[in-house]
Amino acid sequence: MQQELILDLIAHARDCADNAFCPYSGVPVGAALLALDGTFIGGCNIEPNDRTAYIGALHAAFMSAISQGVTEFQALCIWSEKNPQYPSGIEQSLIAQFAPDMPVIIAMGDNYIQHAAHELIPQIRGVQTYDD
Repeated sequence: MQQELILDLIAHARDCADNAFCPYSGVPVGAALLALDGTFIGGCNIEPNDRTAYIGALHAAFMSAISQGVTEFQALCIWSEKNPQYPSGIEQSLIAQFAPDMPVIIAMGDNYIQHAAHELIPQIRGVQTYDD
């Protein structure tokens, strides 16, 4: 993946973190998906009073994209200022279903690590969907 595209993806994820609602953790997280057509779709973490209703940033980004009819992606980024934020179980499931071969950027401040989706989700090849 080209460095300029990675930096754009990180910038979009960082901007999304500005909208995070995280009064309990105090850790704003942003995520950005790069659709096949080159558009960016983002999300942020949301921590309502009922902590069981927590929504991770990448989960929010996927829900936004899918609700807009976008289901094919080139890459994704999860950004947090201090600590690396890796995909939750729900987010891993979404990656496995909608983008199992894309690059995954985990960004912390100005630093990042690039992974292949299958590195984060080793069982990705065996995922069954409702269409199977």
